[in-house]
Amino acid sequence: MVSMHPLTRLVHSIENEHIKKALLSRLDGPNPNTVSAAEVPGLFRAGAENDRTVKGHDMTESEVRDYLRIHAYGNYLFKSGAASKVYDAELRKYTGLPKVELTENDPGLNFRSGIAKNKVELSGTANGDLCPGGVVCIIGGPTAASIKVDGNAYSVQPQANEPHQSVAKRLAAELEADGHRVKVHTTRSKSTIEVKAQRPLNLKSLTTDNAVRMGIQGNQITVDVGIGAGTELSGGRIGVSVNGKPYTENTEAGQPASVALTLLRRQVEVAGFEVKVASLPGIDTIHELWSLRPVARPMLANGAYTEVSGNVQIDGDRRFLALDKAIRIDNAVIDRVELFAGPELAAGPARLSGQVNLRELEIHPVQYQVTLSGISNLAAGEPRYDGNDFFNAAGNKLTKLSYDVPNMYDGPSRVFALDANIAHIGSGGGMRRNQDVSWFHGFSATAPISAPSQADYQAIRSAADGTATNAAGAELTRIGKVTTQGGGPNPAPLTTLWFYDAQAQTAYGVQYGNLARPNGVLTQVIHEGA
Repeated sequence: MVSMHPLTRLVHSIENEHIKKALLSRLDGPNPNTVSAAEVPGLFRAGAENDRTVKGHDMTESEVRDYLRIHAYGNYLFKSGAASKVYDAELRKYTGLPKVELTENDPGLNFRSGIAKNKVELSGTANGDLCPGGVVCIIGGPTAASIKVDGNAYSVQPQANEPHQSVAKRLAAELEADGHRVKVHTTRSKSTIEVKAQRPLNLKSLTTDNAVRMGIQGNQITVDVGIGAGTELSGGRIGVSVNGKPYTENTEAGQPASVALTLLRRQVEVAGFEVKVASLPGIDTIHELWSLRPVARPMLANGAYTEVSGNVQIDGDRRFLALDKAIRIDNAVIDRVELFAGPELAAGPARLSGQVNLRELEIHPVQYQVTLSGISNLAAGEPRYDGNDFFNAAGNKLTKLSYDVPNMYDGPSRVFALDANIAHIGSGGGMRRNQDVSWFHGFSATAPISAPSQADYQAIRSAADGTATNAAGAELTRIGKVTTQGGGPNPAPLTTLWFYDAQAQTAYGVQYGNLARPNGVLTQVIHEGA
């Protein structure tokens, strides 16, 4: 049996025809050591510049694998050590690039992944809704455009009629906020998102506690607490320098090592880095591997209202949201919040808004209890609450109506947020478990805002003094007032007073401002349960 020459075996293993052709053109024959340093760049151009539809390089994962195969046969290919070094340098340009994938579910957008290892293309104009144009959907809902970089996902919600250029730039902003270097190349027909390798962190150990050792390699720190000291520290300082800034924690003799290491990691996390911890094999000792990467976390004041996304987790009668992206509140980095006084959400992905409240627990090491209250389910189209007002998805401030039950000081208020022809109905106020929750309790229903029927006209009597009664003569509670500008050549302000009939569970909008109708005109009604 005749064995195959190594170079012949290499040529047969190459998947991409343009790389195979370029390799063959540089082999003078079956003899080894035929590729010179001057020929190496041309060999790489065959894989990095073969698709003229892609701006710049178009090196794919498959092509990188081919160049790695060629690298394995270097002893048979390169004439000199210089040729081998040039090849290694060229190869590192591409093996170090991140793997980038793009997915979207908007009917108006199109994507193309795989054009290059670290590039994706996006084209079209977003619908902003899952229903294709001209189609009536039973179930619609907001859409998403997501990009994955080495498995980490970043998403934005496209708006109606948003062009691909805008969606691409918003995705790039999400990546840049997380420490990635990004370029967006746009034309009228498409946008190309190019993600480059992150700059390595500059790490240095500052450990002085005799029981602790820290080894630094790349973006990783190996932490060891010596067997002799067990998991207790001998006393001193432990720390690490990240990009020239030191983060240290003073320790005491006999202190548990896990406590000091947790506090040190928290300092680094609060400073804007993600620290992933992996436990490594050890005997009667702490042996950990920390992997650091820069991240952008929203810095929020305790009690702020914000938008968050993640996965709902159910634990008995309690619900939590595991956040897609951690947030920072004061000196704490939070990746999980308890959902309080909001909708009974099912387990799974969710996009919510609400008020975050943090309370430090009196235990050691320091831990926090964080709640999200005043919750709106943004993915279901509910308006968000900012502590004073409601806003729809377009950012428009909505009319807010509020009905307080008479003679019930601690009873919850009925809340209406009016958006176009839909009223979102919820509750707020009343007795609260503690003061660290939002006044708003969440929405429970919607109802149309409709023109009054003949029965509605007969159900209310309004007067010029801005009061109203129902058909039985009982006075109705005023729950809101809206002033708008009238039309016509001499426009005068128009005022709509809203009244609520608790027995009929109906809100009535009466418009004033027309001198011919001083008692006002019933123009809108909201029937709960309609």
